[in-house]
Amino acid sequence: NIGGTPESAPIKHLLFSAERALENTRSPSMSRLHQQAARPQVEHVLPKNASRLDERYFDKQEPTEEHAKLVFAFGNHCLLSDSLNSKVRNKPPVEKIKHYREEFTTAQQVMRILRERGRWDEEEIKLNSTGLTSAIVSFYSPE
Repeated sequence: NIGGTPESAPIKHLLFSAERALENTRSPSMSRLHQQAARPQVEHVLPKNASRLDERYFDKQEPTEEHAKLVFAFGNHCLLSDSLNSKVRNKPPVEKIKHYREEFTTAQQVMRILRERGRWDEEEIKLNSTGLTSAIVSFYSPE
């Protein structure tokens, strides 16, 4: 999904499916996804606004081709509550980790990768994408 599109509805649907799959139970209740207070939003780990990122992603005046290639990739997303998403919106990925809470399992997976790797680049985005899609396929496959 490298070089994806800014359409968020399909990504949000996939993230909800990944949340369900990552619960590690056969019939997860998913109640936290439906609580009004949480109002899950699609978070771009590598932010859409590249102005606070380094030269790999922002070249003095505009986002780079590398940023455009990665920002809408499936693995660059997770779910966060609306209020937390607003708080971390344009921060670089390594700064976001201290704000991410363990409220959604897709965010927990991003936190784990960021802690282990100390960075968020193409390799980490692909790793997250593979983890999310594998969980979805495994969960929805017949036993």
